Amino acid sequence: MAPAWEASIRLVDEVNKLRYSYPQEELLKLLNSLTAPRKVYRSYIPPAGSERLFLYDSNGVPNPGAPVVPCVNWHTANLKQKQDILEEALSQLKKNGFVVLESLLSPERLQALLEDFRRQRQNLPVGVTFSRMRAQRDMTIPPFNKMWASDDIICHPLILALLARYLRNSTNTSEEKAAEMSFAHWLGSGGDIEEFTSGRLSAGYPELDLLVVVDTPPGAPAQTRHRDTILPGPCASLGVHIPLTPMQATPLNGAIGFFPSSHLLTGDLSGSKPQEMVGTSAPGSVILYDSFTEHRGLENESSDARAALFAWFRVPGVYTGHTEENFGPEGLQRANEFRDYVRPRLLAVESEQRSLCPGLGAEEAWGFRRGSKLVPWTRSWGEENVCFQCNRTTLQGASASRPGSARNEWYCEKCWAKSGGMPTPWPGNLTDPWEQPDRVSEERLKELQGQGLNITPGKGRHKLTLLRERGYFIPVDPQNDWLDRVSNDPQPSGWKDAMKKALGEVPRFDGF
Repeated sequence: MAPAWEASIRLVDEVNKLRYSYPQEELLKLLNSLTAPRKVYRSYIPPAGSERLFLYDSNGVPNPGAPVVPCVNWHTANLKQKQDILEEALSQLKKNGFVVLESLLSPERLQALLEDFRRQRQNLPVGVTFSRMRAQRDMTIPPFNKMWASDDIICHPLILALLARYLRNSTNTSEEKAAEMSFAHWLGSGGDIEEFTSGRLSAGYPELDLLVVVDTPPGAPAQTRHRDTILPGPCASLGVHIPLTPMQATPLNGAIGFFPSSHLLTGDLSGSKPQEMVGTSAPGSVILYDSFTEHRGLENESSDARAALFAWFRVPGVYTGHTEENFGPEGLQRANEFRDYVRPRLLAVESEQRSLCPGLGAEEAWGFRRGSKLVPWTRSWGEENVCFQCNRTTLQGASASRPGSARNEWYCEKCWAKSGGMPTPWPGNLTDPWEQPDRVSEERLKELQGQGLNITPGKGRHKLTLLRERGYFIPVDPQNDWLDRVSNDPQPSGWKDAMKKALGEVPRFDGF
């Protein structure tokens, strides 16, 4: 007997058994659920004659130049087919600054996440939501559990492989002016993105910064076009955008608008800006975009909120502006749990991709080493426990003041034991802060702190602590020579700009 016939007979037998064990109404419900046609969302397709440029035309076909890579057959593809998808997606990401992995994930799986998030919204703990995003958005760190920490969503093998191949910018960011000069040199020499993915500055590796759900309420306005990061340019920070709410073209429900190839500054140099492309994508799609690509969250003209899962991945040493005021201790704990979960999976894929495409970058010249431990979790976003002798972040140790000094230096347990008394600080931690024309004085910082501004003066505190507090993404401890090139009172330009905006000295813009 043919296998198909045998399976059919077994199915009939099973249904007959159910007739006697299930109430009739429940049995009908079960059978209907098995045979009901799958709901297909086509709201992401724009109407004919639309004035805006969308990813798709009115027939549902990707528009010319739209970086849409079909991924619906990923799970049944063989190794060669998967490699082809990876290479095509990487090529589009390099060229356009963003790529759409069309129908990569299960829409039903994303719908379950959306429903769980809406339930969570009813009773969120303090410290997991940052509600002061621009244009009325907010972002919430979801709970760390099996539903959200799953290998089929944020740790999908295609997503991790793209992160490993693209996020490699190893520009040394320890001194801002030098990083600016390095970026200018790259731009002046032609702006070849291969410099950061396989060339001289390709020793970097990605780490998870934040995983959040961004909620855009109905009626929310569009943001101003912006870049999420500036230095050190492209291939240093990347956003993974997974719509949980199905996308709508009419009315728009808060899609992201992208300016293709703006991460290469081609339009800025030629004087012609690219046309905005509205990122309404098919259900189950994932959009990866370089944080250096100009983009903006668009208006939500629908009657419902739109939720999207966002993950920001960055190479260590990038200025992000994230500080302790964004989230509380509960949010920080969740963020660290997601980092601990993602990290070994990402590093394994990164190692595999690095062996296939090594690149010319030298890790020693960058400042961060693969395999360095993540900084231990504490209940504050900034990290005070950095040893003044070995420059390592640990939870075990004690602080002391040197005779004749107002500094309260913290030393780890190992350095205390090794010294037999008060340890000697690393020489680079004894120098005076660099004098800069726009440097904010210690007195001014104390004054602003007294006025209630979230500012912590720097005197007597470790420079690595201050870098983290003032917006640098440094999830692992850097090398000593990297730290030696940092002022003992680091004041990133982005941090100073944020302070001026908080004081009303310069206008805010409507980006993130």
